[in-house]
Amino acid sequence: MFLSAHWKTLGLAMASICVVSSALAQGVTPLRAKVAAHQKERAQQLGVDLKPNADIAPLVVGGTPAAPGSWPFFVALMDSSIATNSKAQFCGGSLISPRHVLTAAHCVEGTSPSEIQILVGTLSLLEGGRRVNTSAITIHPKYTSQDFDVAVIELAEAVNDITPAKFVDSPKAEKKVAPSGAPTMAMGYGTTKFLGKSSKVVLEVEMPIVDRAVCNGPDSYDGDIGKQEICAGLMGVGGKDTCQGDSGGPLFAKGSTGAFDTQVGVVSWGNGCGKANYPGVYARLGTLGAWVRAQISAP
Repeated sequence: MFLSAHWKTLGLAMASICVVSSALAQGVTPLRAKVAAHQKERAQQLGVDLKPNADIAPLVVGGTPAAPGSWPFFVALMDSSIATNSKAQFCGGSLISPRHVLTAAHCVEGTSPSEIQILVGTLSLLEGGRRVNTSAITIHPKYTSQDFDVAVIELAEAVNDITPAKFVDSPKAEKKVAPSGAPTMAMGYGTTKFLGKSSKVVLEVEMPIVDRAVCNGPDSYDGDIGKQEICAGLMGVGGKDTCQGDSGGPLFAKGSTGAFDTQVGVVSWGNGCGKANYPGVYARLGTLGAWVRAQISAP
C-alpha cells in the first residue's frame, strides 16, 4: 500500500521505513546498511522525508524495563556477521513454535537466512541467551510496503526449552481478548525519548487497543488503516508507543489467565512515536494469524 497525498503532506515516520535507520545511531553494520538502503528507496517512493544521516534510535516510548524472564518467547533478530549482541540487534520477534519466529516482513525483506540469527533466552543484549541460526524466511505473499507486514522465520534447530507464544488466528479469537479499549503490552529494545540511544534491556509498555473507526478518523490516520492492521496507544495524549527498532516485536493481549500471553499484533508502523492521536499500527493476527499458523504446519 502506497501513501496517500494526506500522508505525503504529514511526512509519515513509518517503522517500515525507519526501522534500520537506527543503524546510524548504533553503528553501521552490513545488515543494517542493507536494510536501510531498502528503506531509503521506499521512503523516496512514498514521498517521505527520511534524512540520510538522521540519528533515529529504536524506541519504546513511555516504557519500563521488563522483569528478567517475564517474556521468554520474545526474541531479537541479529546480524549474523556481528558478534556483539548490542551492535547486531536490528528487529524484534516472537517464538511461536520450537522451530519458528514471527516478525515483520519489512525486517527481513531481501535478506537471506544466513544473514540472520535469532537471540533467544534473554531480555538483555549484554548477558545471557544464545543465538540460533535460521534456515528459511517466508514473507506474506501480499506484503506491500506496510500492509500484510508479517513474516515467519524457520530456525535451523528447535528451541525446546522455551514455551512458544500463543497467538490469535481469527477475528473471533481476537475479539475475545482484544476488543476496543482492551489493555495490551508491547516490548522491544529501545529508548524512552526520541533520538536517544537504544536500550540494552527489553522495555515494555502497556496501552489500550484503539477502535478501528477512531484510528481511521480524520484526526488520525484518515482511512489508511487496512483490515490487516490493528491500532494500540493513547489517543488524545500519546506518550506510549513502539517505534523504529522495535519493528517485528509482539503486541500481547490478556488471555484466559489474565496474563499478557496471547499475541494479537506485530509492530509495523506509525506516524512518529507516541504522538497524540497517532497510535502505533500493528500487523493484525486476527486476520493474518491463519496464514502464520499455516507456515508452522507446512512440511
